[in-house]
Amino acid sequence: MSGREVTEETLRALLDQQAEGEALDYKRTCDLALLQDEVEMAKDIAAFQAFGGHLVYGADGQGRPTGELEDRQITLFDEANLSSKMRKYMAEPLALKSAAHRIDGALVIVVHVAPHPDGFTIMRAQGQYPVTNSRGKQENKCVFRPGDVFIRRGTQSDKWQPQDRERLLARRDARRREEQRAEFARTLAEIQDAQQGSRLAAAPAMTLTWNVDADSFESAALEMIRHNDVLPLSLFLRRSPADVFRLRQSDGTDSDQVLLDRVTQLCAAAVITGHDGLTRQGIQALARTYQSAADLYGHPRACITGPDAATLWWSIIARTEAIGGLAVREERWETVRTLALQRPAVGGRARYVSWLRHGLTHAARDGVLPNEERGERPGALIRAALDVTDRLEILRIDQPALPDPGQTGAPDGVLDSLCQFDALAAAISDIAAGEDNRTSQFYPNFAGYYAPRIEPVLQRLLTDPAMRHALLPDTELATVHETVNDICRLAHRLGFGTGWDFEDLQLPETAPPNT
Repeated sequence: MSGREVTEETLRALLDQQAEGEALDYKRTCDLALLQDEVEMAKDIAAFQAFGGHLVYGADGQGRPTGELEDRQITLFDEANLSSKMRKYMAEPLALKSAAHRIDGALVIVVHVAPHPDGFTIMRAQGQYPVTNSRGKQENKCVFRPGDVFIRRGTQSDKWQPQDRERLLARRDARRREEQRAEFARTLAEIQDAQQGSRLAAAPAMTLTWNVDADSFESAALEMIRHNDVLPLSLFLRRSPADVFRLRQSDGTDSDQVLLDRVTQLCAAAVITGHDGLTRQGIQALARTYQSAADLYGHPRACITGPDAATLWWSIIARTEAIGGLAVREERWETVRTLALQRPAVGGRARYVSWLRHGLTHAARDGVLPNEERGERPGALIRAALDVTDRLEILRIDQPALPDPGQTGAPDGVLDSLCQFDALAAAISDIAAGEDNRTSQFYPNFAGYYAPRIEPVLQRLLTDPAMRHALLPDTELATVHETVNDICRLAHRLGFGTGWDFEDLQLPETAPPNT
């Protein structure tokens, strides 16, 4: 679980949601010195272990700081103290992060609960506290008993119902399938783990499969690239769009998402090793998969429901954003442009020039965004890309440990690069659309984070001719400057509730002519 989950930046983004959901709960106040508040918190944390999420203490139902938390709560909410209190009621594993911040002078505490690997936690002790009944007598209110399981249902923490079983067990089943893939890889290699990659890489071209664990697939891909034996990788990428469609139609598990992860890993390996041809093939594979669900105008094909298409599109653009962040850090500017300008539909009749804008629009329209998102909100796509990057190590292979949650605006190379890719993709899409079709061609997802995260890359875009030519060929500097200003103005408007002023970025007002 990363430290960025409880930074002030994350907290401000959570408050800016202005509404609770399955993965976000606001509490006006909480006093962990009181048994009642401790027991109620235990119930909420147990419920959040189903799918993960945030509890924000010291905010009302619209995400406004209440000022009702007292400073003495900071010690009580310390991670060690908090975990110790919660372990009285639920067993390990219990992964919690907490941090206290001042928002407009008011104390607000954010707690992040990671999903339980089994998809749920079972209460192991009774949770009760004394209350006064309607007759003025003291009695114990029992909130939960040993053996109870809780789940978030909308904005409430409720006991699970039989119909929740499939959702609750999905994560456990996915973990077990990944373990089976690892076992399959070991059997296929017939040697020790350290040699899996080289043996898989030496197999016949058509035997490269997605149905091995992530580490084995990554090792095999890197071995093939190292030996310049890319035919198996090319064949794998050619097969992947049809395989994704087949798995979505018949498999009934998360296998299509695993396959998309393997394509993403392969793209990342190609970016890191500078294999431009394989990078293009990987992006094309993702694009063909994306386009397979769209008609000529970018609408869901007749054989696919809107939510099903939107779910596929959202999962692909989240991975695209993750690859884009890596490409920014590796300064693969041509790859950044290619990632930004994939069309959502074959034939060019769709309204949007970029699948990033198209996928976000349909995800918001069809209710695919996480439950706490209300329509299009800054940061949603970047948060999804962070999840992909945290899951696939090759996307962050160049990065050190994650930042200290207590450091406001702490350096975070992964988050910085995702925001920077998003800003560059906005500029690329806006200019590519042309003067007659520039309305709503981009959405500043980066506006959900601190403005200075994008400042270095925009400064360089305006002052580095080589970078600018790779990203925006045959574009006048004045046009680039105007576009950057337009993007920052929109980001300022959409992110203004957080106080992150994108119009105060230190960007060059003018630049030398003919650059």
